[in-house]
Amino acid sequence: MTQERFVPSLITAATPAAARVAAYYDANTRPFYLERWHPEDIHFGLFAEGDDPRTHFPAVKRMTDYLAAPAQIRPGEFVLDAGCGVGGAAIDIATQTGAQILGLTISSVQVDLATARAQSVGVADRVRFEVADCSATLPCEDASVDVVLTIEAACHFADKRRFLQECHRVLRPGGRLVGSDWMEVDGLSDDERREMIDPVCESWRLAGLESPASWNAMLTEAGFCVSECNDLGDEVLANIRFLARGRLDVMLEIANKSRDAETGGLWVAQYDSLLEAWSEGVFTIGRFVAIRP
Repeated sequence: MTQERFVPSLITAATPAAARVAAYYDANTRPFYLERWHPEDIHFGLFAEGDDPRTHFPAVKRMTDYLAAPAQIRPGEFVLDAGCGVGGAAIDIATQTGAQILGLTISSVQVDLATARAQSVGVADRVRFEVADCSATLPCEDASVDVVLTIEAACHFADKRRFLQECHRVLRPGGRLVGSDWMEVDGLSDDERREMIDPVCESWRLAGLESPASWNAMLTEAGFCVSECNDLGDEVLANIRFLARGRLDVMLEIANKSRDAETGGLWVAQYDSLLEAWSEGVFTIGRFVAIRP
């Protein structure tokens, strides 16, 4: 049972940076992410030929499957979902594999939403959600976890090296770490980073973006054997279309006064920063797969 693997005493107080992220998600999870992004998942999609251009819902679920596949999760294994959002991926994976999953998020609002959904679909006996700052301490005993999964969440973590050290600590020998993250492309200049990456980090409340090369270096430094650390490149470019549509929707809401200009303006700034960075080829989504020896 997940409650036997969760160690509350290991949870530390959120840092100021983590508290800022928590406040952002507590305020925006329902009106922005659930209404505009996806009702179950807060990550980008992996599009396929023939997808309906009017929706990205199948692409988002396809991305979950694509990211989880290298972990080879088996029935009864214990999975830690670090930065679980509203729990969609954890619930899907538990349903498909029979694994036990502990989902961690910095947002109490997201914990409540994820817990309610796990209960509604009948997996609450195998899936648990808790508030924790994953960049500080993972609330599990040493060598007690089979798989750590993190999907587009580590960009919020103030100390990614500390997070990877914690992953190494909680994973059993042979345990798998599989993740995706928002990344800057390799080889950016300081000017490119300042002009296009910094606005993304500020508007989306990110601690900073690593590149595929820097993720590979950090994983190796933490003691992992890295089998993959790649920029998904053209495979994820179709998400730009989803962002552009979302921006237009918010602009229309502001114009017809169904959305207050202050909140809407903040969302437009988020869309604009990411659209520019992605369109200019300095931003991407990457995946990494690693083994704890």
